[in-house]
Amino acid sequence: MEQRNIRIIRVIFLLLFIFVLIGCIGRDVTKVDIEKELSKCDKITDRNKRNTCYLDVAKSKKNSYVCHVIKELNLRDNCYFEVAITKPDVSICHRIQDSNLKENCYLKVYKILAKTREDLLTCSKIRDKYNRELCFIDVAKLQRDPYICTLIDNMTLRDNCYFEVAITKPDMSICPKIQDSNLRENCYSEIYIELAILREDLTLCSEIKDINLRELCMENVIRLDEDYLICDSIKSNDIRDLCYLRAGKRRVDLLICDKIRDKFYRSDCYITVAVLKDTPLICDKINDTFYRDKCYLEVSASRKDFSLCDRIQSDDIIAECYLRAAEIQ
Repeated sequence: MEQRNIRIIRVIFLLLFIFVLIGCIGRDVTKVDIEKELSKCDKITDRNKRNTCYLDVAKSKKNSYVCHVIKELNLRDNCYFEVAITKPDVSICHRIQDSNLKENCYLKVYKILAKTREDLLTCSKIRDKYNRELCFIDVAKLQRDPYICTLIDNMTLRDNCYFEVAITKPDMSICPKIQDSNLRENCYSEIYIELAILREDLTLCSEIKDINLRELCMENVIRLDEDYLICDSIKSNDIRDLCYLRAGKRRVDLLICDKIRDKFYRSDCYITVAVLKDTPLICDKINDTFYRDKCYLEVSASRKDFSLCDRIQSDDIIAECYLRAAEIQ
């Protein structure tokens, strides 16, 4: 038993050693790669072009170490600024000497991180109140949470926050929270237009008070059969995707399906087009295994060619595929 424990400990130490070794090798390779790129820049005689080369290496490698070789202070500061935003890493902003550029660096990096993480705490680190509240709007849109708008003191920004969240959700119940009457009415109109296009329902357009917007709504609904690009005008990601989904299925057009952001809606669109075009190769565009299997299943059933069952990975869907084949035979 004791010997077994000793062997286990040895294996653990061996694995730790390998991981450390791999990490060191990885860092060495990266360092050698950067130094190789820098040596190319060193050979450039023109100072401006040489500094541009250093900056390009720093940004492409996301490595602030490269900025050290730039002698001109303003260019070196700009290098730190660019790398900090590209990475993004707020600690790199500390190295900037120019106070205005440093503050701008903090602002931009915090806004990027707040959007990426959908994190209000990151917004709170922005010193300038106006920009901090703009950051709140970005997070409110991403989280579709109107409560975040209550944290904004500036009435104009708070109204814009409610407007953006209402359109993004979309949710008309948020529109009454908007103090500005014109923006509030516009909030209702925008949502009515998006829903009218999605449902192809002209009666929704009649709810819009503004004559010009009401006519625009009706024109878009009428044109939808001819011009799917109307979907581009929809601000809500979900409704825009549903608009493309409906247009892609109606037109049996793969390029329209490609415009859909949501992977499930996009997969649904691909499946319909694959079946109607009788083209199983379209199924290969689907990354999700379950939906790709469903695509092969539907195409095989449609063309009554169950050799496609062999491409399916899920046992349950394979079973369903062969069951359908047996029913037909």
